[in-house]
Amino acid sequence: MIILLVLIGVFSGVITAAGLFSLITTVGVINRYADVSNTAGEVRIYEEFIIIGASAANLIYVLGWHVSVGLAGCIIFGLISGIFVGTFLISLAEAMKGLPIFIHRAKPGAGLGFIVACIAAGKALGQLAYYLFLY
Repeated sequence: MIILLVLIGVFSGVITAAGLFSLITTVGVINRYADVSNTAGEVRIYEEFIIIGASAANLIYVLGWHVSVGLAGCIIFGLISGIFVGTFLISLAEAMKGLPIFIHRAKPGAGLGFIVACIAAGKALGQLAYYLFLY
């Protein structure tokens, strides 16, 4: 039973990490960094560093290690995190420009409003369940 739980945990983590990495890649954050820094040939290195950084942060979190970086480290981490979030949001906004074209070509019909309402209701019910019963 313990082995099954360990396998479920490991595979869940792998799937979540793959989803996050594919989201970052699809949105185009890596390509934006490569374009801005004129290092388009080094995209593979950017991808490797994202994987290494995410894995290291995951190990630090899961194993409960304490990393003392001081005030200067906190400032540097905050600046780098802010730059990443800002470029991620800009890239996401650019990717969303293509959504109307996709909707026009896919022609989802009259069911689109119902789909959006179901997604919103599911999100709301999930949040209610979390805060009322699990938090």
